Amino acid sequence: MTVRLQCWKYAKRKSGYAPIKLTYTREGKYFKHNTGFYCKPKDWDERNEVIIGASRENDEMHTMRANMERLVRDYRMTHNVNPPVDYVRENWAPGNRPNVFNDYINDFIESKRMVVSREAMKDYISFQNAYNDFTKRENKSYNIDSFNRQIFERFHNYLLSVRGLNNNTCFNRIQTFKNILNYYGHDTINYRVRKYSPKTITLSDHELDLIRTATPGDKKLERVRDLFILGCFTGLRHGDLYKLQPSYFYHYGDRTFIELRTNKTKDNVHCPLNNIAMDIVKKYDYNPPKISNQKFNKYIKELLSSFQHFNDRVEHKTVLRGQREEMIRAPKYKFIGTHTMRRTFITRCLQNLIPPATVSYWTGLTIQTMYSYLDPAYNAQSYEDMLDL
Repeated sequence: MTVRLQCWKYAKRKSGYAPIKLTYTREGKYFKHNTGFYCKPKDWDERNEVIIGASRENDEMHTMRANMERLVRDYRMTHNVNPPVDYVRENWAPGNRPNVFNDYINDFIESKRMVVSREAMKDYISFQNAYNDFTKRENKSYNIDSFNRQIFERFHNYLLSVRGLNNNTCFNRIQTFKNILNYYGHDTINYRVRKYSPKTITLSDHELDLIRTATPGDKKLERVRDLFILGCFTGLRHGDLYKLQPSYFYHYGDRTFIELRTNKTKDNVHCPLNNIAMDIVKKYDYNPPKISNQKFNKYIKELLSSFQHFNDRVEHKTVLRGQREEMIRAPKYKFIGTHTMRRTFITRCLQNLIPPATVSYWTGLTIQTMYSYLDPAYNAQSYEDMLDL
């Protein structure tokens, strides 16, 4: 039998399920198509090529097998031999199951929509947008079985030269690429992108005071200022600030805390509020304003660009794009965004001798990860003074 349905047992996932693949074999070469169905190996009837007790899935898979057998038979009737593997690969149309990789991306995103964080979903959609543009430029649609190292290399080159991404962002896009292939039981491509550690930009006490005491004439800038200061004094990510509401605050003794499960990692955090943070929280009746990540980064730069200090202070960053290092020099306000809040908070805590285990408890980060947020050039006042402001 040259056309078979097989349970790919050695590609079993952590859940215990293995992909069902439709294969065509000739002269030791084979073409495999992922049917999109999975089962536990013990539930696979190898003789009848069915999943035990799964009639609907079996009907769809056997329809696919019949379609492939028809493709093979039509070629054999014309040429008196079975078709080459490359012929089947190029002419295979599986019917009602997706084979074009764009369809797999859509299915993957829909399957993850309710079970992953907003940040992860943004990564998936960013990859989808980049991949769709990449295939338009190549004027080609790829099947899920057709990827190799050369295609990954061209996609990486597209991310660098057309999208202008740095290596860390390229790493995320290509990792998503691999994750989708792995999700459907396909072997991932051995292709690596070299990452780098970006420079940590944080704010000093003087800079925080400048921002905190500013009086923006625009209501939207006032709201972003308040949220930014709240983030710098709590260490919360933007996504967690976004979902704050009265139920996330609790009182213990004379202190008020925020307790929530983080969007990104689903860790529990318990963060104390000092007087500055409390004033902001009370101002909005324990329900801070909601600003999207994109608008937050835009508005905070707009606000800080009006300060002479943030224009005069020039920062530099070295980024890696492929094998090329690029030095970026700009006024400090251009480097400040949502990530600055968390880095500033952690730096202020660690450099003022707050025990790392305590900061870990407040932020939901491992101790090793926390030190990557630390700006070694920063020297702040004691955290006891910070809490009592």
